[in-house]
Amino acid sequence: MRVFGTVRGFDCEAGTGFLGPEIGGLLIPFRRIDVLRDNDAEIFKSQRLSYEVEETGCGGQQAVNLRIA
Repeated sequence: MRVFGTVRGFDCEAGTGFLGPEIGGLLIPFRRIDVLRDNDAEIFKSQRLSYEVEETGCGGQQAVNLRIA
């Protein structure tokens, strides 16, 4: 199921960031490499993305299959 959120923070050097889900809840981490668009797409704070949530091995969650909305 695809959900929407906004970028709350992004570290260009590390290629990682956090999304704030539009439905509320905890921030969800994401990796730049998981954005489904050309790898040169710019990611910036307050940008709206759609994504799927995947469970991590540590009992947490991460955003995957991200798309610029």
